[in-house]
Amino acid sequence: MRKLALILMFCLGCANAGLAQEDDRGFLTRKIEEALAGAGRDVRLEGFRGVLTSEASFDSLTIADEDGIWLSLTDVVLDWKRSALLRGRFEVNTLSAKSLDLKRIPKTEEQAEVPDAEASGFSLPELPVAINIAEFRVDEITLGEPILGEAVALSITASARLEDGEFETDLNAERTDGKMGRFLIDASFEQATETLAVKLEVVEDSGGIAVRLMNLPGHPELDLTVDGTGVLSDFVAQIALAANNEPRLTGQVKLSAEPVAEGQTKPARRIQAQLGGDIAALLAPQYQPFFGDDIALDVDVHTAVDGSIDVRAFSLAAQQANLDGQVRLNSDYWPVFMDVDAKIGHPDGDAVLLPLGGPETYVSAMDLSVIFDAADGDSLNAVFDVRDVSRDGNEVSQAQVEMVGNLHGEVGHVGQVVGDVTAAVTGLRLADSSLREAVGSQLNVSTNVNYIEGQPVRLSDLVATGEDYGVRGRVIINDPASGLLTRLNVQVDAQDISRFSALADRALAGAVAVSVAGEVAPLAGTFDVEVKGRSDDLKVDQAQADILMAGRTQLDIIASRTTEGFKVSKLDLSNPALQAKGQADLSSGDSQVQLDATLRDISLLAPEYTGSLSVKAQAEEDANGWSVDASADGPYASRAMVKGRVTGPDADVDFEASLPDIRVFVPQIPGPLSTKGNAKKAANGWQVSLNADGPSGTKADVSGLVADSGDLDIEIVGTAPLGLSAPFLKPRVLQGPATLDLSVNGPPALSSVSGTIGTAGATFSAPNLRLALSNINTNVTLSGASANVDVSAAVENGGSLKVSGPVGLTGGLNSDLDIQLAGVKLIDPSLYETVLDGTISVNGALTGGAQIAGRIDVGQPEIKVPASGLSAIGDIPEIQHVAEPAPVHLTRERAGLIQDEDAAARSGAAGPAYPLAITVNAPRIFVRGRGLDAELGGQLQIKGTTNNIINAGRIDLMRGRLDILAKRFTLDEGIIQLLGSFLPYVRFVTSNTTQDFTAKIILEGPVDDPEITLESTPDAPDDEILAQLMFGQTVSDMSAFQALRLASAVAVLAGGSGINVIKNLRTGFGLDNLDITTDEEGVTQFEAGKYLTENIYTEVTAGTDGSSEVSLNIDLTKSLTAKGAVDDEGDSSVGLFFERDY
Repeated sequence: MRKLALILMFCLGCANAGLAQEDDRGFLTRKIEEALAGAGRDVRLEGFRGVLTSEASFDSLTIADEDGIWLSLTDVVLDWKRSALLRGRFEVNTLSAKSLDLKRIPKTEEQAEVPDAEASGFSLPELPVAINIAEFRVDEITLGEPILGEAVALSITASARLEDGEFETDLNAERTDGKMGRFLIDASFEQATETLAVKLEVVEDSGGIAVRLMNLPGHPELDLTVDGTGVLSDFVAQIALAANNEPRLTGQVKLSAEPVAEGQTKPARRIQAQLGGDIAALLAPQYQPFFGDDIALDVDVHTAVDGSIDVRAFSLAAQQANLDGQVRLNSDYWPVFMDVDAKIGHPDGDAVLLPLGGPETYVSAMDLSVIFDAADGDSLNAVFDVRDVSRDGNEVSQAQVEMVGNLHGEVGHVGQVVGDVTAAVTGLRLADSSLREAVGSQLNVSTNVNYIEGQPVRLSDLVATGEDYGVRGRVIINDPASGLLTRLNVQVDAQDISRFSALADRALAGAVAVSVAGEVAPLAGTFDVEVKGRSDDLKVDQAQADILMAGRTQLDIIASRTTEGFKVSKLDLSNPALQAKGQADLSSGDSQVQLDATLRDISLLAPEYTGSLSVKAQAEEDANGWSVDASADGPYASRAMVKGRVTGPDADVDFEASLPDIRVFVPQIPGPLSTKGNAKKAANGWQVSLNADGPSGTKADVSGLVADSGDLDIEIVGTAPLGLSAPFLKPRVLQGPATLDLSVNGPPALSSVSGTIGTAGATFSAPNLRLALSNINTNVTLSGASANVDVSAAVENGGSLKVSGPVGLTGGLNSDLDIQLAGVKLIDPSLYETVLDGTISVNGALTGGAQIAGRIDVGQPEIKVPASGLSAIGDIPEIQHVAEPAPVHLTRERAGLIQDEDAAARSGAAGPAYPLAITVNAPRIFVRGRGLDAELGGQLQIKGTTNNIINAGRIDLMRGRLDILAKRFTLDEGIIQLLGSFLPYVRFVTSNTTQDFTAKIILEGPVDDPEITLESTPDAPDDEILAQLMFGQTVSDMSAFQALRLASAVAVLAGGSGINVIKNLRTGFGLDNLDITTDEEGVTQFEAGKYLTENIYTEVTAGTDGSSEVSLNIDLTKSLTAKGAVDDEGDSSVGLFFERDY
C-alpha cells in the first residue's frame, strides 16, 4: 500500500508543482511519465487535471513492460488543503482511487552498466516526512493470478493522524470476490498519558492471501489476533494464532515498570515475552522434526534509567535446537557480562536438516559459546564449531572459529576489544570440480582483531592459507558512515596457478605474487591503491600470450577513484619480451589517456619476421567526444598512424600506413605499399575515403558511406599489373593491366557488389604447356551476387579462345559458362601438331560438381613417335645436387627441372570432382616415326569425373605399315586412347607368319615413351624372334653383318633398351664405343670408336643412307682438345675445343 500511495502522491504532487494548468497530454504530463518510466517500464498518464487547485485528479495511469500492462489505476483524486502548507502542515482530506489492477509482478531487467569514472560518495538515506491523511480509499484492488496463484479482489480504507504528540492509524481491508478475508490494523498512542493501544486481526478462509504469502503447507484457514491496551507501565498484549480452528501459537508480551529507585525520577522498564505451541503444521514437512511439536520462546529484558540493559533470560527450545543466554550491557552499551550457549543436534546423533531457504543443508552438530564476565577480569572467549556440513553437493568435515582476547568497556572510558581470531576448515569438498581443484581441501585463517571505540577495526597479522597459496597482510576497516573506508596492505601468493586451470577453463601454469596497498571504500565506490604484481613463466593456454609472458613479468599500477573521476597515475608492465607504460585521468567530459608499448622482437609472435614493434597513443575527451593521436613503428621500417576525433557528431579521423618493401611479407612481390585515408562522421554513418598504392603501379581508391546500420554505399576504383601474379603462376606468365570499378550498396555481402573488372590486351604464356595467349580482353560484370564473364583471347600459334556466361558469387559459385575454341593450333614439336575447334560448357557449382560437357573437333593431327638412340652406356642416373649454388638452382628451376614439393602435393590431391561429358571427334590422325606410318580415325567419349576419367570409344587403325631396314610390315591393329592426363596412349601390332613360326611386334604405351614387346608362337627369346622376322633364321646362324642389321632393327624399335646385343658386339670387336641411332625418318647410323693411346681417340660413323665419316680427337690438356674429321664427300674439318665438365 505504501508503494501505491507514493505513486499517487508523486503524480499529484508533481502536478501541483507545475507553473500552469495543462491537460490534453501537456508538458507536465509528459514529465511525470518520464520520471516514473525506466528501463523496461513504460508509463502512460491520461486525463490529468487540477494542477493549481485543491482537487487534482487523473483518469488513468498504466505501467507496462515488454509483456504488456501490469498495473492500472483509474479515477484518482487528491483533495487537500493548500493553505495548510503555510502553517508547516500537509493535510489531505481524501486520497482515493476507483480501482487498482495489479495483473502480475513486472519483469525486472538486469543491466550490466559501465560504472561512472566518478564515485558517487556515501550518505545514509533520508527518511520521508510524516504524512497525515484523513481518508485513503481504493474501492477495488485486483491482484492477478500470477501473483498468489489465484485472482484476488479486495477493497481498502485507511486514515492516519500524527500531531501534538498523538498518533492514530486505522486500516481496514476486505475481500470482495466472494471469499472470506478481513484485515484490520488499529493502533494509537497518547504521549501525555503514555497510553498504547494495538489491535491486529487477520481472518481468512483456506487459501487466503496471508497463507499464500507465507506459503503455509495446505493453505489452511487462518485466524491471527494481537490485542493489547494499557499504559506503558502495565501493558499486556495477547497473541493467538490458529490454523483450521486449531491453536498453534499463543502467548503474551508484557511491558511493566519497576519501583522508582532511590535518587531516581523515572522507573526502570521490564519487557517480558512468552510464546509457545505446536507450530509443526505450519511448517514444510521436512522442517517439522527440527522444531518438534512444542516450541517455547522466553525473553526477560530489564532497562535501567541510566540506559543499561539486562537480558536476564533469553531461551529458545525446540526439538533439535536450544539457545540459552544472559547478556548485560552498561549505560555505554558495552557488555559487562555474556554467557551464551547454542546447540543444534539430533538426540540420536543423526544429521539435522536446518530450516534454511534454498538447497537442503545438513549438519551433524553445531555449537556456539560466548563467555565474558567483567567482574572476573577482561578475558573474552568465543567458539563456533560446526561438523559434517552438507549443502547442494558441498561438504565440510569441520569448521571452527575461535576468538581469545580481552574486552574493556568500563563506563566513562573508551571501550576496546582485542584478540586473536583463528578459523580452520578441514575436509572441504566443493561440488564444483573447478572450485574444488582451485580451493583445495583445507583453509586456515588467523588474525589479530583490535577495535577501539570510535576508531576503525584493525586486522593485523592476517594470514589465510590454502594448500599452496595464501594471503598475508593487514586491514583497517572504518565505520559505514565513511563508506566502510578500508585501508589495506595485503599480498597474495600462488606458487603454482595450475590448480586454477579448471576454474579459468584453460590450462594455467606459473607462479604469481600480487600486493595491494592503499584505501578502498566499498559503499562509496572510491579507492586509492597501488597494485604490484610478479609472475614467473606465466602461461594462460594462448600461444602468443604464453610466449610474451615467459620469464619474469613485473606489473606496477597506481590507481584512484574519487568523486572527481578515475585516475591511473602509473601503469608499468615489463618482461623480457614486452614493455608498456601508461597514464589515465578519466572524468566525465574531461579525460586523458597515454600509452607507450614496445614489443622487443615480433619474431616471438611471428617467427618468420624480425624486428621491434612500438606503439605510442594519446587520447583526450572533451564535451564533444574523444580524440586520438596514435602511431606505430614496426619491423622493416613499417609505420601506421591514426589521428583525429573518433567519437561525437564532429568525429573526423585521418589514418595512414606504409611499408617500404612488401617483399618481407610476400616474398614473391617486391615494392612499397602505402595507404592513406580519412573517416568523417556523417548524419547516418561514416564517410570514408582511402587511397592505396602498391608495387608495380598498383592503385586503389575507396570512397563512400559506412552507415550506422552496417550498410555500405562505397565506390572502389583501381588498377593492378597482372605481372604481380608471376611468382604464383611460374613458370607460366600473365602480363598486362587489370582494372576494377566496383560499387557496394547495401549490407557487406557479395549481393551488394556491382561494377566491372577487366583487362585489355593482356598476354599469357605457359611454356610447360607450349601454350601462349595474346590480346586477352576480359570484362567481368558484377551485379546481384552474380558475375557475368566475357573473355576473349588469341592463341599465339593460331586460333582464338572465348569464355562467356554467368557465375554466381554465393554458395558453390554456380555457373553457366560457354567456352568456344576456333582454329586453336596446338604444337609440341617433338610429339604432335593439330588444330582444335569446338564448344565446351561448364554448368553448375565451380567449387565442385559443375558438369563439363561439349564437343571438340580435332583437325588431322600428326603424332610423332620420338627418335631414340641405342647404346651400351644405358640411361644417365638421377643426379643429386649437393651444396648447389644459387645460380645453378635458379637455372634448373627456370628449365622446369625442379618441382615445388608443395605444388606437387597439391596437384596430387583429389580435389573436388566435376562430371565429364565431352566428345572428341578425330576423323583422321597420322602417327609416324621409328619406321611407323599409320592412319587412324574415330571418336572418343570422355566421361566419369575429373577425379576418375572414363574413356568410351577409341581411335582405330585405318591403314598403316612398319618399315625396318627396307623390310615392310603391314599393321594388323592400331588404336589411340586418352589417359587421365589426356596424353595419347597408342597400341600398334604387326605380325609375320612362316611355316613353323609366327612372330608379333607390339608398340604400346604413352606416345612420348612407348614400349616394344615381342611375342611368338612357339615362345622364343626376343633376339630369336627378331632374327626370324628379319632373316628367317636363328641367331646362331647369322653373320656379323646380319647381327649389325639386327642391332639396327633393335634401334628402330626399342628406343634405348639395347637387349644386350650392342654390349656383346662392342666387346667382341674390341671397341671402346659402339652406338647405333635412328632418326625420325628411320635412317640408322652405326658409330664405332677406339682409343689408340690414352689421349688419342678415333671414330668411324656409317649410315644406312650411304653417309660415312672418320674423326680423330687428341686431348692436348684436361680441358683443351684438337678435333679433325673427313666425310664420304671429301669435306674435312679441324679445330681446338675448350671444355669444362659440370
